[in-house]
Amino acid sequence: MDVPITAGANFSNITNLTCTFTFDPTKITFNSMQNWGLSYPAGASFGSTTPGIVTFTWSSLITIGPSLPVGGLVFNLRFNVIGAIGDTSPVTITNSPQNHTWSNGFGWSGTNFTLTQGQVAIACIVPTAAFTSTPTYFNYQFNNTGTYGTTYAWDFGDGNSSTLASPSHTYANAGMYTVCLISSSVCGADTTCSTVNVCPNPPQANFSSSPNQLTVAFTNSSLYAPVAWSWDFGDGNTSTMQNPNHTYAANGTYTVCMIASNGCGADTICQPVSVTCVSPTAGFSSSSNGLASSFTSTSTGMPTSWSWDFGDGTTSTSQNPSHNYLTQGTYNVCLTATNVCGTNTICQNVTIFCPPPSAGWANNSAGLTATFTDFTSNTPSAWNWNFGDGTTSNQQNPVHAFPSGGTYNVCLITTNQCGADTLCQNVLITCPTPTSAFSNSVNGLNATFTNTTSGTTSSWLWNFGDGNTSTMQNPTHTYTAGGTFNVCFIATNACGSDTTCNSVTIVCQAPVASFTEATTAFTATFTNTTPGSPTSWFWDFGDGATSTVQNPVHVYSANGTYNACLTASIGCDSTATCSNVLIDVIGLDELSFNQLNIAPNPANDYYSISSTFGGNMIVKMHNLQGKLITEFDTKNEEKISLREWQSGSYILVIDLNGTLVSRKLIIE
Repeated sequence: MDVPITAGANFSNITNLTCTFTFDPTKITFNSMQNWGLSYPAGASFGSTTPGIVTFTWSSLITIGPSLPVGGLVFNLRFNVIGAIGDTSPVTITNSPQNHTWSNGFGWSGTNFTLTQGQVAIACIVPTAAFTSTPTYFNYQFNNTGTYGTTYAWDFGDGNSSTLASPSHTYANAGMYTVCLISSSVCGADTTCSTVNVCPNPPQANFSSSPNQLTVAFTNSSLYAPVAWSWDFGDGNTSTMQNPNHTYAANGTYTVCMIASNGCGADTICQPVSVTCVSPTAGFSSSSNGLASSFTSTSTGMPTSWSWDFGDGTTSTSQNPSHNYLTQGTYNVCLTATNVCGTNTICQNVTIFCPPPSAGWANNSAGLTATFTDFTSNTPSAWNWNFGDGTTSNQQNPVHAFPSGGTYNVCLITTNQCGADTLCQNVLITCPTPTSAFSNSVNGLNATFTNTTSGTTSSWLWNFGDGNTSTMQNPTHTYTAGGTFNVCFIATNACGSDTTCNSVTIVCQAPVASFTEATTAFTATFTNTTPGSPTSWFWDFGDGATSTVQNPVHVYSANGTYNACLTASIGCDSTATCSNVLIDVIGLDELSFNQLNIAPNPANDYYSISSTFGGNMIVKMHNLQGKLITEFDTKNEEKISLREWQSGSYILVIDLNGTLVSRKLIIE
């Protein structure tokens, strides 16, 4: 659908023009500008990305612009119809503040003319159906040249169809076909038909041939798409294949004819084909390894079968056979090579040499174990060892452990497919027993023993002289008391054992117990300073509590002077020492001490602290080793849960506004 844009006033000498057209995008869409009414629109362009709007800009390339009278056609705007028939869509020119601007080559400009147009009724343009066709043998390319169509229906006249705008179609057979196109849109439809003659050039027959002995491969090279072939091979045989192979019965020259045809005609070509059949020339080579031989055919003339006679009564039809002879010797081997043209035979003497092995071996011994190494020549395939002690082996290089020292007659029998050989040699096995020895060091009741035995040793047995033993190579032993002990050591290997005994003196000196302490509030930290190597500690803190920790921490329950004692022990003796520990917590008085109560005590689920002071209290809970378990705030007589604590005795250090009081709490 075209909308004319006309001059509303004198329209002359316009060299620059800009304007904007708006329309209803639900009814029409912009296609292009048509029928420019002025000069050639060099520099004219349309553009906009907004639906319903198209902008126009034009700058003339001439100094003095064209002229149009009032009502003259400036150009047509072509739109595509997408609305219903009978709808209307106004096409208006907008440009703020004026409809357009203009200027000319004289430096004049202004807005003293207008472009006009009216409301446009949307009318349907019925499509026009038209097409052309381009043939390539049986294939036709149909080109749609109609206008205003949106859908298409093609009938190719052979029962096939398409809905493409410009389809391609290949006919199966030559002939006259009526092709019809229906071009449709919302405004209607139009039909056009045309007859096509599907009959390309008749074939131009041609072929090539490739002979191989009596067999010839024929290759069709005809032009113009033949669909059928008829071959006459000149010997009474025929074929309808496109590229046949044919085998002739004898040498000669044959006239071969081929007819190539399609729906438009046929063409014939004849060519002489010479067939020459050559008999093979037999030949072979061979290689042997002992009694095993490999044969390779070197025959020429393309034989198709082979017949071997190995000269020992055995045969083969393989092209390249392998054969095992039973004995060495010279054999007359014959090969007959055959193809369709004839046969040819060649015979050659093949010498098979198979020497038996020559046994040889050496050995190397370490103690009762000997390693045997075979160096037999002439490729042995089997070995049989007799070690002279009643044992055997079929390994090539065995390792053998003899039961004792001595001289053994060791024999090796080596074998291959040609025979066997035996070699016996005396093997001397020497096995020295170890010479036992040890050293020791003593630290209190602890003695460390170090094996210094010479010779190979596989086991050790220690007797420490106090009724205890060990099988370790370098043991450590703790005696229960001082004294002199007769320590014996037995070193053993596969050849025997040796014993040595030494006196070991153990001196037990009791440690001199000593310790230091440091106090913080009710907590005392004790540090063991006993010299030597005590093995256990026993602490009495002077308030009925004890500990076996080496360096304990203890929380006292009240101010006072406590006699703390440490007993340090080793296995044979112990000593003790005591020291007074002063607990004097500033701010603690007897009145506050006596007026603070913990109940119930012992407790199960909860307890509470009551005091005549009232108010908040800060409580630190320690175990008997002095470790802080928890710290919390509580109120006077507030219940304190014990569900997360294990049963046992604990020390509570309670801060009453700067006054410290300690109590023992028992959790059952």
